[in-house]
Amino acid sequence: MHTTQPSLSRQIRALEDEIGARLVARTSRGIELTSAGQVFLDHAKVVLSQVEVGVEAARRVADPAKPYLCLVF
Repeated sequence: MHTTQPSLSRQIRALEDEIGARLVARTSRGIELTSAGQVFLDHAKVVLSQVEVGVEAARRVADPAKPYLCLVF
């Protein structure tokens, strides 16, 4: 992910502060998503998939496929 662990921890804390809920639980084995974190992740996946759809739609408008004519005899 090209980031350091302390930087990632700060980013997670900042996101939790912004949302107003703990998203991850820190354990001796690492971190686990909380219930709020799982719900947030589910919604984030939907949003990211919509971003991908939007990017593709914009690309199609900016560079539409060349029209073609098909004649059937």
